[in-house]
Amino acid sequence: MKANIYMGNLFAKYDKNFNISQNINICDKKISLFAEYKGIGARTFITQKDIIDKYEFNEYCVVNEYNTINMEGVVEYSEYLKTLINTLVKPHREHKSSTITGVIVCNTAIDKSTENFIKKFKFNKPYKLYFHGWSDIRLLLVDLSNNLVISNKQGKKVKKVYIPTSL
Repeated sequence: MKANIYMGNLFAKYDKNFNISQNINICDKKISLFAEYKGIGARTFITQKDIIDKYEFNEYCVVNEYNTINMEGVVEYSEYLKTLINTLVKPHREHKSSTITGVIVCNTAIDKSTENFIKKFKFNKPYKLYFHGWSDIRLLLVDLSNNLVISNKQGKKVKKVYIPTSL
C-alpha cells in the first residue's frame, strides 16, 4: 500500500470523531496529520441536572510519514512526543486522562533493535498524585512494505485501527 492512500484512509477513520489538521507545525516540527478528540463525562444522581462530578479525557494523534526510519529517528520522535505533553496537556481538577498516540508511517522495513525499542517504550506522567489525572504515550510504527503495525504496550489497545487495509 502506498503512503498517500494509507494517509487518506487514516484521515477518513479520524474524520468521524476527531478534529483534524494536515501539514501543520507543532513545537517546531512538521506533522503530516494531527487529530484531536476532547470528551467530557459526568456522573449524575437521579436526573441529568444532578451532577456529582465531571471528568475530561483527551486523545491527540500525531502521524508522521517517513520513507525510511532507523533507531535514531524513532528515539527522536519518542522524545518529541514527550515534549508535546507539556504543550498539549493542561491538567486541572476535572482532567482525567490525556493520551498522545504517535504514529510513524514508514515505507520500508525496520531492523530488530528499532522494533524492540518501540515494544519496550513506556511513558506515563501523573499530575498532582493522579488527582489531576495523567498522560500516556502510545507509540506505533506502521510498516507499509510488510503491512504490519508494531506498537508499545499502550498502543496495543488501538493497533487494529492502524493495520494497513483499504476501506
